[in-house]
This record gives sequence, structure tokens and C-alpha cells, in this order.
Amino acid sequence: MKGITREFELPHGETGKQVKVSINADDDLYFVSIGGKFIGALERDLHSPNGYSSTDAELQPFMAQIVAHLDESFGAG
Repeated sequence: MKGITREFELPHGETGKQVKVSINADDDLYFVSIGGKFIGALERDLHSPNGYSSTDAELQPFMAQIVAHLDESFGAG
């Protein structure tokens, strides 16, 4: 799945305003930008309950929504 990019919108957790999310997939890594700012990376993790993990704090509030989109958009789940 090298070099695939998907873009979509999510409501911002604090403001509720729609923000543009961009996910760049490179094998089992997913690099996430929100509002044009890189906020972290996810990786496939078969030991995690949702199938992905990240240590990036900025990404954590969006994890559930992003994982749902990954499973839908990339068929990764």
C-alpha cells in the first residue's frame, strides 16, 4: 500500500468545525495531517484492540474516527 493518500473531513474535537484530514499510507504506517499540520503516525498493531497504535499525543483524540476511516477507505482493518 505504498504511497496512497486519502483525504476527508472530521469535526474538530474542541471547536466542532470540520477540519481536513490527510492520511498518507506507506506499507503498515499511516502518516496523519490535520488542517495541514502533521500530527503523528499510526501503525498496524495486531495486539491493539482497534488494530492500530500510536505514541503521538496530538493524534490520540482523533484515533477512533481515523481508525474507522482507515478501515473503510483503505480496507486495512
